[in-house]
Amino acid sequence: MSVANPLWGALRIHGELLKLGIDVGQTTVAKYMRGEGSHRRRGWKTFLRNHADGIASIGFVRSPDDLVSAVV
Repeated sequence: MSVANPLWGALRIHGELLKLGIDVGQTTVAKYMRGEGSHRRRGWKTFLRNHADGIASIGFVRSPDDLVSAVV
């Protein structure tokens, strides 16, 4: 079922199996899902590592209006 519906998570598949009368736990469904690792969400650490150079350059950009308001 997870192969035929790759966007479905364990919760959705668990619900569909219950509707079909198959009593199985959600953790069991998650354990046996194929290809789950490729759709796993990435954390902040990965995001920051991938975008560190762009984030660092944004922090130092200042407009002339910002400088005038800082002096006044």
